[in-house]
Amino acid sequence: MLFLLGLLALASPAFSARKLCENSNAGEQCFHFETELLNFNGAEKKCENLGGHLASIQSAQENQLVTSKAVSLFKEVGGDSFWLGGTYRPWTWSWINGAPFTFTNFPRNAVFDPRWSCLFIAGKRGLWLPTYCSNTAPFVCEITKRPATTTTITPVPSTTPTVTTTTEATTTETPTSTTTTQEPTTTTTTTSPPTTTVPTTTTTSPPTTTTTPTTTSTTTTIPTTTTTVDPCAGQTYPCSNGHIYIVNHKRVSWTAAEEYCTAQRGHLVSILSQEESDFVAHAIEAQNNRIQKLGSDIWIGGYLRNGRWTWLDGSAWKYTNFRSFQPNTVPGNNCLQIFDSSYKKWMNYDCNREFPSVCKVAVEN
Repeated sequence: MLFLLGLLALASPAFSARKLCENSNAGEQCFHFETELLNFNGAEKKCENLGGHLASIQSAQENQLVTSKAVSLFKEVGGDSFWLGGTYRPWTWSWINGAPFTFTNFPRNAVFDPRWSCLFIAGKRGLWLPTYCSNTAPFVCEITKRPATTTTITPVPSTTPTVTTTTEATTTETPTSTTTTQEPTTTTTTTSPPTTTVPTTTTTSPPTTTTTPTTTSTTTTIPTTTTTVDPCAGQTYPCSNGHIYIVNHKRVSWTAAEEYCTAQRGHLVSILSQEESDFVAHAIEAQNNRIQKLGSDIWIGGYLRNGRWTWLDGSAWKYTNFRSFQPNTVPGNNCLQIFDSSYKKWMNYDCNREFPSVCKVAVEN
């Protein structure tokens, strides 16, 4: 038995968890963090320019290390989600750097869809979420740490200036005495000729008037036609007002149902109008008839927070559709469900009970 264990140990490649680049030695593989918000392809290009790729994660230890650093660092750019180097091609996940995809940290009930083919980590728990590659986020690169650059300063030899003094010769002038002989003076008188005055004639021309023609410009405005693309066009799930509605048939707690919706890039459904209530009811009924019986209990995204009802996705609480005598005041009944054969009326219930649920996901334009 010991011999077999020894053979297995030899056959298993040794794995050494990588570290943050600031704690690594030159030549070691390490994790480098970038706060710039880029899409998946832009982030990978930036990592390639640094001599690496978007990071692969090979263990729970590495996942926790990278998540802890990112949560504190990326808070400055407004979030705690960031790109890893995972890509999805039906029906396989792989790392962009070719590393084996052996460790994963997807949430329970994660759904893999070819539309969400790029991978990022979200939140303090370090959960992996598939998403659209066109989204933007900070990112983590896996690079080889380069040796530190040493700068050598060569002293320049000092030069002592030479002072040259020039003495100029001084010339002393001796004054010269000059004797002037005065010649006799001759006076000449000149008589000017008489002056004749001639009258001057001035001709005045009439002023000239110049007429500049006036030019009138006419501007013609051509109307612009804007084509609006329906975000729901081509969607396979029920879609309305830019959101798809995904029915999760699995019976789970309210918290687990929200985790499932988060994995779909959405939340448990918020119902904001009578029209939306009717649409959700129709979506549930269609699934109920086509696949399996769901029952009359369906989790939605309302919950009691500090004595006030709130939607998980942050929508304003402006529409309600409670059953008669609801909401109730039973301790612990803090989560909202549809409880109605028509799938429209609400009541609050124990969050740990397990029911099907409905997710609401914004469609990417």
